[in-house]
Amino acid sequence: MATKTAKKTTRKAARKTTKPAAKKTVKKAAKKTAAKKTAASAKTEELLTAAKIAQKLGVKPAEVKKAIAAAGLAPDVKRGACAYYKPTTVKKIQKALKG
Repeated sequence: MATKTAKKTTRKAARKTTKPAAKKTVKKAAKKTAAKKTAASAKTEELLTAAKIAQKLGVKPAEVKKAIAAAGLAPDVKRGACAYYKPTTVKKIQKALKG
């Protein structure tokens, strides 16, 4: 049977050998996820709600909602009760507000 100090020594030796390898894999994984996030963010477009569109255009949210209804535009993405619009749809909404 091994003594307590012998057990501690083997544990310390095991930790020393595994820690550097673990750090390297964590760094590599972090680099990969960072690269994926930047690639994904470049592909995705900013989605805006009616309130955010109104804030961006400097009008009241009710006016934006009326313009959306008048133009007959459907939301590009719907999450629960929230409707989100892409920048191309925002341009259509802006035209409906002017016209």
